[in-house]
Amino acid sequence: MKGYVKNKTYYKYEKETGKLRMGGGSWSINLDELDLNNVDKIIYITHYAQYEITLADAMMKGFMRKFKGENKLIVPIKNWNITFKNQNDKQRLEEIKERSSDERSIHDKIQ
Repeated sequence: MKGYVKNKTYYKYEKETGKLRMGGGSWSINLDELDLNNVDKIIYITHYAQYEITLADAMMKGFMRKFKGENKLIVPIKNWNITFKNQNDKQRLEEIKERSSDERSIHDKIQ
């Protein structure tokens, strides 16, 4: 899913489960679809929360990887400012993280 730029801010809608496991949970930013000269801030919006980071912080705290032929900037969740949409959403997000972790553990044991 592609995002859009408005007022030098890149917006993208994602699912919480779309986060990568690396870095203790990370968002990936597709650098091939961004004009870095036209973006100062990045905001990812999910059903539960809004994640915000400046491009400068993302570049400094993230790391580059190539996925499926695309240049990605991987930025661990711990570096984003997170605003939950309601008080219960933080708990729901923790439950999703636990289930995802349990599913990965089971998958790893099967293989």
